Amino acid sequence: MTDIAAPKADLAAFKVEDNPAIAKQKSRDFFWYSPVLKRQLDHVTGDLVVSPRNEAEVVEILKACFRHGVPVTPRGTGTGNYGQAMPLSGGLILNLAEMNKVKAIFPGRVIAEPGAVIAQLDAETKAHSGQELRLHPSTAKTATIGGFMHAYGTNGIITEVEMPLTAAYDWVDVIVGFDDYMDAVRYADGVGNADGLLVKELATVAAPIPYDYFLRHQKFLKPGQSLAIVTVAAHAVDAFLALTSRSKGEVVFRSDTAEDLKGIPPNYELGWNHTTLRAIRVDPSITYLQSMYPPPHHIEKIEALTRLFGDEVPGHLEFVRFDGKITPMGLPMVRYTTEARLEEIIRIHEEHGCPIFNPHRYTLEEGGMKQTDLTQLAFKRGADPKGLLNPGKMIAWEDPEFDFASTKTFLFPGLQQ
Repeated sequence: MTDIAAPKADLAAFKVEDNPAIAKQKSRDFFWYSPVLKRQLDHVTGDLVVSPRNEAEVVEILKACFRHGVPVTPRGTGTGNYGQAMPLSGGLILNLAEMNKVKAIFPGRVIAEPGAVIAQLDAETKAHSGQELRLHPSTAKTATIGGFMHAYGTNGIITEVEMPLTAAYDWVDVIVGFDDYMDAVRYADGVGNADGLLVKELATVAAPIPYDYFLRHQKFLKPGQSLAIVTVAAHAVDAFLALTSRSKGEVVFRSDTAEDLKGIPPNYELGWNHTTLRAIRVDPSITYLQSMYPPPHHIEKIEALTRLFGDEVPGHLEFVRFDGKITPMGLPMVRYTTEARLEEIIRIHEEHGCPIFNPHRYTLEEGGMKQTDLTQLAFKRGADPKGLLNPGKMIAWEDPEFDFASTKTFLFPGLQQ
């Protein structure tokens, strides 16, 4: 527990909350998607929450923390999944959600404070000049923009964000059903590579996930049906349907023709980690992985792993564009049994040439590229000489000799109860 009496006195001019229940609430994110992180982090809590309203207040708050050696963990709305907003050493939770202004909108870009919510940004840029963000997460209604470009707050505090914009369109949600998951995968790969189709969301989800877990859509679905989930520009719907008619799928839902959309979530809330969330709400034993299937042999890799694991690891792909190439990123479900089996599933993916970005780790490196980022480390040494920014999340700072090639997991001393 951090001694907060002295820094709290220095912070009297700011919005401070030290109610233990609120501090614990603001110390959590969606780490509990992972049974591993739930075991490791469930007890973690900060000591007080401070909510700055502007950059000047952030500076003064950080000065006080530096003087008194108080750890600082920045936070938006806590929609992350890896414990990145959880204060392993206690201390101060820097709640940036109230820094939520859109400061300026230009052709092709927007400048905002880090606490601006994605949906708010889209609404303002669309009203201003018919533009929208290029990314659209499943948490768009709640997630803050600062959470999409940070380094877990380990080397600085973001107080202003500049993001690219593109033209805004009217969008139509379409769901296409398939009897075979790999038919859905090949179809989605074709849609993604059809340059004439303007698509915003493109995902595939293997049976039995859709019928069992997409409860509000169940009336449109059949048991055993795999899905392609697509959000397509209204002006491209006819071309999209023409392509779909040549596939083995059938359109089971269209948002522009459905008679009753009441209670039906948008397609983007069926994708990314909302897919996982819907499954966990029905079956709390479900967890997930994050994988990549590098082209050009991505279809073969996906098919091999699908056959190997079967219903133990039901498939879920999100198709994204990297350097002009369509690449499927995986968020497959895992019917969790033991940590040992989870690690074995990860190893098998990597042996098949499919990197895992491990969502069962809370550090930058283990959940990312599994190597020390010397540029990040050098920046942290200059910006955070006392190591007060989100301690325990950057292995390179805590243990420069850590062997990423080994099978051991980094455990921050602050977690040793």
